[in-house]
Amino acid sequence: MSEIKIVLDQVLKSRNISVNELARITGIRYETVYNLANGKVERVSLPHLARIMAALELTAITNVLIYEAAALPEDPLDDPIELLDLPPAVFYPLRRCYYQKTDTIRDLLGADLKKVPGIGPKHRETIRLALEKYRS
Repeated sequence: MSEIKIVLDQVLKSRNISVNELARITGIRYETVYNLANGKVERVSLPHLARIMAALELTAITNVLIYEAAALPEDPLDDPIELLDLPPAVFYPLRRCYYQKTDTIRDLLGADLKKVPGIGPKHRETIRLALEKYRS
């Protein structure tokens, strides 16, 4: 899966600055800076990021954040069902179905959609058309 990584720890090491010192310079809580530096956060506050970049005199966001793209699957049947661009009324019941795995196109092709709660005849037709469009 693609992800954005925080590489603040590498910047701090290269500049010989401790997390404690960066927290003091920026006025951001030590715990917050520590979690950012150790990649233990799911979200980044833009004002915090701006203060850190200003304190470290960084001009490019890529000095702190790196985007790592996931490798594309070899087999198109292993593509995630998100690529079908299904409407939410169809997509969410498929994702919530706990007894039939429907994460990939292959899973969807092998699933018994009549047994998926919330998926009726119109939804099955929508899925069929989306699969047909995706294959072409």
